[in-house]
Amino acid sequence: MNELPASQPYKIDLLMEQARQLAADFRESTGKSLPVGSEIALYDAARLLGLNEVAADIAGIDLVSDDQHLRYQIKSRALFGGAKSAPRVGSINPAGEWTHVLLVLMNDSYQTTHLYALDRATALEHIQSSKKNAMTVAKFKVLGECVWQAQETVPT
Repeated sequence: MNELPASQPYKIDLLMEQARQLAADFRESTGKSLPVGSEIALYDAARLLGLNEVAADIAGIDLVSDDQHLRYQIKSRALFGGAKSAPRVGSINPAGEWTHVLLVLMNDSYQTTHLYALDRATALEHIQSSKKNAMTVAKFKVLGECVWQAQETVPT
């Protein structure tokens, strides 16, 4: 039997899957989104790219590589079918010593489908013209690099 230490009574993987399901069910039932996407995105980005959460609250930095050479600001967007406007990436914080912005894209079931990285210089150059330090998902995808993509499932 796989016992968890008393200091960690829950299995994080299981909780995240339950959060995805709850958020998807809530949106389907109410048409509203639960504000859990950013936590799911942070968890998925760390797990999929082997990154670490920062120990202290450091402005603009959410995840770091093992050697702390790469420092990421994480943004997330769940893409729902039938959206009438161009989805936007949340405001990018120009402060702090982050090296990249990482955009975590999720489907309507809050499953991560793609991770896009954008270097600091390019991000800052393109948000300067924006009043809200933001850009569209489409622009981020054009400027950034896809660093991870979910495997396509082939129907049997």
